[in-house]
Amino acid sequence: MTSKDEILPFLLSLNLEVASIESKGGKVTRPGLPKGAGARVTNDCIRLE
Repeated sequence: MTSKDEILPFLLSLNLEVASIESKGGKVTRPGLPKGAGARVTNDCIRLE
């Protein structure tokens, strides 16, 4: 996907692909941090004041 491609058709296609894999019993990794990542998450960040 390039910066000029439309994102909606890409996301819909990706969703169909993942749904197909999942419906066949395939393993699908959920978005976000992996389980147990809490130990790696800290409170230090840039904040707007």
